[in-house]
Amino acid sequence: MAIISIPVNTLWNRLNKAASTSSTALFAIITGCYAPYLGLLAILAIPFGDIVTASCQWDCYWYLDISRNGYSSFPLIVKNAIGEANWAFFPLYPLLVREASGITGISVENMAFLLNALGFPVVIFMAVKTLIKRDLTREPIACILIFLLFPFNVWYTAQYSECIYALIILVYTSAIHKNQISTAAFSSFCLALTRPTGLIVSIAGSVWQIFFSRKEILSSRFANAILIIGCAGFAVSIFALHLHHVMGDGLAFAHVQIAWKRHSSIIFVHIIRFMTKLHRIPFLIYFIMSCFLLKEMARDAKWRLEFIILLSTLLISVTTSLISIERIIFGNPLAIQYIATRLTDRFKNRLPRLLIILAIIHTLGTLAWYCGYRVLL
Repeated sequence: MAIISIPVNTLWNRLNKAASTSSTALFAIITGCYAPYLGLLAILAIPFGDIVTASCQWDCYWYLDISRNGYSSFPLIVKNAIGEANWAFFPLYPLLVREASGITGISVENMAFLLNALGFPVVIFMAVKTLIKRDLTREPIACILIFLLFPFNVWYTAQYSECIYALIILVYTSAIHKNQISTAAFSSFCLALTRPTGLIVSIAGSVWQIFFSRKEILSSRFANAILIIGCAGFAVSIFALHLHHVMGDGLAFAHVQIAWKRHSSIIFVHIIRFMTKLHRIPFLIYFIMSCFLLKEMARDAKWRLEFIILLSTLLISVTTSLISIERIIFGNPLAIQYIATRLTDRFKNRLPRLLIILAIIHTLGTLAWYCGYRVLL
């Protein structure tokens, strides 16, 4: 056994060293790990037709509808979907899908999957590279594998906006850390066009920049924060003006939430409601897990920016419902970054067992997604 383990350990250490010192090596390693991972997803999807069909669940249909037809003028009036409309979904991802589909001639369904399938390894590269540069991990290979096998990454290859949102938020947080205000402002503009929480993330990052960045005088930090928030607000205004032009209500993206039974209320009301409904219990568990994660992050000053962003995202999300909280928090690359570093520290000598457990859970989660189960929304 020792004869076998020595070369494996040596190879592991060499790969870690190469990934830590060379961006080319890091991306090559990610690509080498990602190819069989994507192949496994394709194999799991065979009983459901193909990987594109199997991946398209829930909100996927809304994104594809926007890519094909744009935003609708009227809500649906069909059974089980009365009042629902595609206004709730922000335009950057479906716009990219439509334009890429038009240029290449690839169908909207395939292009929506392809963009995310190609973007996911880039997300992993950016996330792990950031951890290396900030000296937050000495185990980049383990972090890569945890990103791939993380149970809540199913939306990165599905036809959702998670992948493009992850790319932008990683650029945004990196720019804030480095005080690259122009990049932060542009990425905040893109964030606000991608998800409803984009504006909140921009505000949260600006708050950190004012109070915790020491690279400029206070007046300059305030000016930078105003620029960043202003760019995000401008993006939301563009979307609101378009909705007003299409259907007469610039805030339709917020008002239409009631069709999905999302009502603004204090968090305790939602908790009580979810405790009384058995099929909602998983989301209550996800919420408790999110609170525990944020409690742990709050104790580490190195993760203060990421903590503020995730806390703000959680607080604004739970004002309407606990549904999808697992996607909003645990599907966020900032959360996966933190979890990956904690797991590699805590299970350094038991990484093979950890990765096997993650692989099993991830496989079950992927099958649950392909089946359309409501434990992942």
